[in-house]
Amino acid sequence: MRTRAAVALLVPALVAGCGGGLSKSELVAKGDAICARVNKQIAKEPDPKTAADLERLAQRTVEISGPAIKDMEALEPPGELEGDFDKFVASLKRQRDLTQQIGEAAGDGDTAKVQRIGAEAQKAVNKILAEANGLSLVLNNAFTAEELMAKMFPEPKWIVPGVLPEGATILAGSPKTGKSWMALGIGVAVASQRFALLLTHPHRQNMLLF
Repeated sequence: MRTRAAVALLVPALVAGCGGGLSKSELVAKGDAICARVNKQIAKEPDPKTAADLERLAQRTVEISGPAIKDMEALEPPGELEGDFDKFVASLKRQRDLTQQIGEAAGDGDTAKVQRIGAEAQKAVNKILAEANGLSLVLNNAFTAEELMAKMFPEPKWIVPGVLPEGATILAGSPKTGKSWMALGIGVAVASQRFALLLTHPHRQNMLLF
């Protein structure tokens, strides 16, 4: 569900602490520690499969975010960061409110409203991440483009070498251009160990699901 990302992304953006005239490094350290704790809470929640599931997830996210935002408000950031930090807190509150609205719309069965608010929530998440970057707060599950480019990923495992890796794959195209037949052909090739797309032998899989 498209709005799942908008709801779930709220939690890694929540930063809390204990207050007390923190230095910048202390602010970052406390924020990261609490962020990890909150991520652990939300990771226990199942992915939504129905509108009722989405409503419950949104409610649970708001429950988690409320105390975290209050704790964060108790922080005393360095003077030079105070203005930016206040904006950051305001953005978190905005995201929390949008998450609550998503839950309410899901409870009403209003899919169009869920999608509209979900788009707003995604923009709010992007704003939070940008503000956190300006504050040098390291949010769990968030990284910069530079960090992404420098990250080393393992070589993918291929079903059809060089064409189709393991995991989720999107096969997109105009209607009636042969997408279904292409998927069927690849599936038959994988199951029977024949050439796929006239290119190469696919790796045999234990199970093939459509």
